[in-house]
Amino acid sequence: MLDVDPLSSSTPHSTSSDVVPPFTAPSTSSSVVGSSAGSAKLVIEIVDGSFFPCHKCSAIITKSFKKMVDSKAFSWKKVSKSTKKTYFNDFQNQCSWAPRFTGQIKSLWESKAA
Repeated sequence: MLDVDPLSSSTPHSTSSDVVPPFTAPSTSSSVVGSSAGSAKLVIEIVDGSFFPCHKCSAIITKSFKKMVDSKAFSWKKVSKSTKKTYFNDFQNQCSWAPRFTGQIKSLWESKAA
């Protein structure tokens, strides 16, 4: 509660009931969407038909493509199935999600990667 003297022009001061304990983060970040710790995987989900966090997922996909360019393919349709599988495996090695969403994640990845 703030003590305010209506006749005083000074700034109100806090009483002990105003003290809010500092925020304590969860003990592990491995289950927090959009987080990763050290070498841990980025935790992702689908929100409104897109990956969340979208910018981090896009960066991971782009880096995967740049690591292994399929020189024979000039379009996504020409990229071999084995190369696409390698790209997705790389994405999967860097991200995690609830297992029940694997099919949706893979479908969305394919549409974003295309």
